[in-house]
Amino acid sequence: MVQQRSETSLESFMCEETIKVKPIRAKKDITMTRSVPLELTHLPWQDVIFQHILPRLSLKDLCRLRGTSNTFLHMFNDYMASCKRLDFTGFRVSDQGFRKVVENCENLQRLSMADCDWVTDALLMPVFRNNTSLIYVDLCRCKGLTGAAFQILVVKCKKLNTLLVGDCPWFSCGCWQVLILHQTQLQCINLSGCWNIDLETLEQFFQKFPQLKKVDMSKIEKLTDMHLYQLASHCPGLEVLNVSGCWRLTDQGLKKVVDYCPRLRVLNVMHCRRVTEQYLCSLLIGGINVVCGHSLTEMVKRRKSVNHLRINIQI
Repeated sequence: MVQQRSETSLESFMCEETIKVKPIRAKKDITMTRSVPLELTHLPWQDVIFQHILPRLSLKDLCRLRGTSNTFLHMFNDYMASCKRLDFTGFRVSDQGFRKVVENCENLQRLSMADCDWVTDALLMPVFRNNTSLIYVDLCRCKGLTGAAFQILVVKCKKLNTLLVGDCPWFSCGCWQVLILHQTQLQCINLSGCWNIDLETLEQFFQKFPQLKKVDMSKIEKLTDMHLYQLASHCPGLEVLNVSGCWRLTDQGLKKVVDYCPRLRVLNVMHCRRVTEQYLCSLLIGGINVVCGHSLTEMVKRRKSVNHLRINIQI
């Protein structure tokens, strides 16, 4: 009996010791877990960081983050491999720095290089070759390019719907032809300041892209009413038209566009001195947002005050 009680006491003692030890170990584990700091890199990269954090950073901040550690360098490279939007607007970087940023890009859909007069054909051609899903490209005021990079873009990227090449002196008749030959889905085009144009080429362009919704042909002094006739005849879905600085245009050309394009809602005619104030007032009354550099409310009042004099005021 004594031996049996001793064994029972020993078993009870061991159970008591086990019960006491377990909470202590659990508490120790919890303490150790809490002592580990949570870092940005611990978050899911694809689902959280790439989707909700890095897209909110500017390109300059991304480059700074890239240089902080090897982990962030790896994160940056992985992000660029899946990145769909890249904006270099007004950002100056060395050739080597640009290549490091874009070397892993293969899924870009939107690329903005506006005001990057330092960029060259040699830098952009690999980007256009590797990112054939591009739908939006802004090359405005990229004066260091030639038609070589543009040809790669147009031939390789068949899904373009927005192309901005305003104030690009290299945009030649050859660029017009390759654009007409290889593209089919353009809806928005900026040709501001592209002087190398003729009526026949522009007519072919409008025929090829009847789905155009936004057209910027500002600062093209060769532009006449005949060009607007072609635009109105082939692009009935036009919504926004910018012809500021095209001083040869008259009321007749604009009237053709307004009559044939019922969806037109924005019309920029700044510095179009042959367009009369009387016609602009009629457009304003018709619900079109007219941009002309003058207060349209004052124009309407002034128009009413001189109507009885039959004076044709021009801007």
